[in-house]
Amino acid sequence: MIYSFAEIIAYVSTFMTLNEGDLIFTGTPASGTGLIYKGDHLQASIEGELLLDFKMI
Repeated sequence: MIYSFAEIIAYVSTFMTLNEGDLIFTGTPASGTGLIYKGDHLQASIEGELLLDFKMI
């Protein structure tokens, strides 16, 4: 990540009031992505909890 969670929350808070349960979607910088190919193994986790785990076919 380019910015920490604290920096993102502080920045967004200058434009709006954040409430419990609000979500902030940040996206990915263009240089942080790559193509996905057949046979690739993809995983996604949050705080160590595996949420997605699949192989491209």
